[in-house]
Amino acid sequence: MAAAVAAAVLGTGHVAALLGLSVFWPTLRWVLHKYTFEPLARRMLKPTSLGPGAKPPPERSPAQQQLLIEKLCESLWKCMVYSAFCALGVAALWDQDWLREGDTRQLWDGWPRHEFSPKMRALYDAELSFYFSSVFMLLFWEVRRKDFAVMFTHHLVTVGLLAASLANSFWRVGCVVMALHDACDVLMEAAKVFNYTDRDAAATASFAGFLVSWAVLRLGALPALVIRSAVRELPDALGGRPPMWWGFCGGLLLLLALHVYWFTLIVRVAWMRVVTGGGRDLREDD
Repeated sequence: MAAAVAAAVLGTGHVAALLGLSVFWPTLRWVLHKYTFEPLARRMLKPTSLGPGAKPPPERSPAQQQLLIEKLCESLWKCMVYSAFCALGVAALWDQDWLREGDTRQLWDGWPRHEFSPKMRALYDAELSFYFSSVFMLLFWEVRRKDFAVMFTHHLVTVGLLAASLANSFWRVGCVVMALHDACDVLMEAAKVFNYTDRDAAATASFAGFLVSWAVLRLGALPALVIRSAVRELPDALGGRPPMWWGFCGGLLLLLALHVYWFTLIVRVAWMRVVTGGGRDLREDD
């Protein structure tokens, strides 16, 4: 029944539209990288562009400088995209009566006949297509880091959860999960931009906000509200625990495990910064 409702709401051309958007994201990234982000990154890394709170940059070889430019472009791109997703998530959820109830059972009440507003659909289309294309961008484009396997797993899990929630009409919980994640990503990429450009004060402030948001949203709200509700309350809506319930809850728990792993790295960076005054991204090879 859920699949039939989803098919009726989404329409037969929805998969084609998602595939088209999946091509759009790397195309947009290439254009912005070439004509906006790379020129901007080179300008931001010039010593003459340093502002208040910045320290003189260390000496770098041409290869190191180019690698830093690539990393900075990557973070500028992601900061822009996640900021847009964050704004879209707020717009999609702002006027939803079921969210104002403050009762997690409203995530499933009336399932599968939930309203799928144009804003919610836009959020789903944007993020599902983005993460699908991100699997390939991670493989063939982005700077390879030590946590490549973990990040690759994260992208696959994210695509799987978004696709499963879309196909099974779990639209409410899907939008909530996306909103919980996007704010952290904006702060993370902003902290990287400031760190790459040697703006220590701004990097520290952004990193502190990132750490707090990760703990509150991904390690607090996600398990306490979403995962608890999926485990305990979703079976009432489904009339039991069919295989798709096990898969959906398993995906959420795997996502949480990845968040815990990354949080240990975040805490180590924070500890290094407090104790030694340093603290680099432990995922980096350099």
